[in-house]
Order: sequence, then C-alpha cells, then structure tokens
Amino acid sequence: MIYVKVPATSANLGSGFDCISIALNVYNQFWFEPICEAKPRDYANLIERAFYGFYRELGLKENFVGVNIRQDSQIPISMGFGSSAACIVAGILAANALSGQNLDKDEILNIAAKFEGHADNAGAAIFGGIFVGARGENGRYYGNSMSIEPLIDAGLKFGAAIPNFDFPTKKSRAILPKLSAENMHEIVEAYRFNMAHYGLLVAALAAADIEKIGIAMSDKLHQPHRAKFIPEYADVMSILRQNGAVGTFLSGAGPSIFAFYKGENFPKMAKAALKSLESGWQFTEFEASHAGAKVLLDSGG
Repeated sequence: MIYVKVPATSANLGSGFDCISIALNVYNQFWFEPICEAKPRDYANLIERAFYGFYRELGLKENFVGVNIRQDSQIPISMGFGSSAACIVAGILAANALSGQNLDKDEILNIAAKFEGHADNAGAAIFGGIFVGARGENGRYYGNSMSIEPLIDAGLKFGAAIPNFDFPTKKSRAILPKLSAENMHEIVEAYRFNMAHYGLLVAALAAADIEKIGIAMSDKLHQPHRAKFIPEYADVMSILRQNGAVGTFLSGAGPSIFAFYKGENFPKMAKAALKSLESGWQFTEFEASHAGAKVLLDSGG
C-alpha cells in the first residue's frame, strides 16, 4: 500500500501568471493498493491517468503495476486551489514509488507539468512553501521553493474569500485573449507591466517586505479578463482591501479570491462584510504548508 498526501495550492499571486504558487494546509489523501492487472488501460480518472501515464512516459509498460485507488478529498474542486494538480502529483508519486524508479522532485515536476501544461500548482504541491518556476529553452521546467518562515515571522497571514459557485479552469483559460494584430500592443504592454511586478513580487516575498507585496501583486494579464465572469469580483476585492488586506489576488483560475493580511481581526471583519453579498462568499483562514507532498510505503490509512 502506498499512501500519498498532497497539499492544496494557490497560484499566480496576481502578477506571476503560471509562474508562482503557494502550498496550503488543506490536503487530499490517497491510498494506492497494487493489484494484478495484465496491462495499462485508458482511464478517465485524473489520478489514474497520471499514475499510468508515468509508466508510459518512462517506457515502463513491461513494469506496469495495476492499482486500486482510494482517496479522501478536502481540496475544493474548481475553486482555484489546485485540486487537479493534487491528483496528478499523487498519481505520479505513487507510480514512482511502486515502479522503484525513485525519481527526484525535479523529474517529478517535469512529468507533472506535461499533464498540467505548466508547473506552478504542481511545483508548490511537490516542493511546499512558495514555489517559483520557469520553463527553459530545452522545454524542461526548473524551479525552487522559497521559505515561508520570514513571511510568517513578519506577521503575514493567509486566507481566501470563497463563493458558492465554481469556475472550472478550462473555462477560465478559454476566456483569456489570444494574441492578434489588433491587440498586440495591449498584450505586450500587459506583459511588460507583469514582468516588472512579478520581479518585485519575488524580491518582496524573499525579503518579507510586507509593504511592497500588495503593489507587486498587480496584474494586467489574466485577472481583468476573468473578473468579468466572476460575480461580485470587484466588491470582494474592495471589501478585502478596505479591511486591511496586504495583498489580494485571484486564486489560480478562480473564482476564490486570496488575501495576504496581518492582524487577528481581519478574518472577522472580512466575514462580516462579505455577508452583504449575494453569492455566499465565505472567508476561510489558511496556513501555508512548509512541506510538499508526502509519500509513505505500507500505510493502510
């Protein structure tokens, strides 16, 4: 039996579109029980696709191990907390353990990125902390995890306004504008704006410079387009900021809106203010997860 525990993640942090993510203290748990099965099949379940895809990716069909999978899911689905990445990472890690390949985290990241199309959520889920990554010219993803301890020592806390509706990532990505001759200038300027703010964001996070984090989270690439399809987006952003949030951003593809804040009273004030809205927004407090996914052998759960 293989036991895998994978944290939720919140990606983008505003200006870092598909480049940065933070691991959170909400987890999905998975149990993989080996069974006798002649050959891998095609599966609709994302966990199974990642598990069997690992064997295909490494050319290990002759070493294929069938599994029964049991899971306990605590990460909200289609709410911007990396539920898909958690399933992908779990499947790959279990296959890595059962196949005896023992690939390191960098190799696991690159396999996961092939399923996700990018590495931000998967990176934080694997490495923990705040993950910063990029794809090299050779097509491989590279990244490192930043410690969250300086931010916590500086008094930074984490939470999110979560509505009673979802916003699937596929739909959220589809509404982003495609580059054309007509919008080229606008998109190039948005990239310039985000590049400057993303650089400041990484520097501010590394230095635990709380005053600059909110400014650095400003975005012109994805949030303005997605905001149009999220009811009460502007109202929620305003409520969080007016009550003292250090920084606010759309969590992943949304619809949840994440906040970095200081002080014990912020959650209470945010919850009270959000009650005036129609879409059932609830403020949930989180802690950042220091460690990434965990794998244990022979754990019956």
